[in-house]
Amino acid sequence: EIFKSSKTSHFKNIHKATGIPYSDMIFFDNEEHNCRNVAPLGVTCVYTPRGMTEAEWDRGLKLWSKNQS
Repeated sequence: EIFKSSKTSHFKNIHKATGIPYSDMIFFDNEEHNCRNVAPLGVTCVYTPRGMTEAEWDRGLKLWSKNQS
């Protein structure tokens, strides 16, 4: 989903609607402040200043996996 409002509120809504733990979520964003705001929830955040690529996807999955340990 894509929203222009607070990303923190957005993730809280997703969590409430689905019951998915924040620690099971990955967030890719090209705006660093959005990552800083969402990370305290426990979401794995991947800053992608040049946009989404396969390499960023792979990096996000590796980071998420590392955070699960």
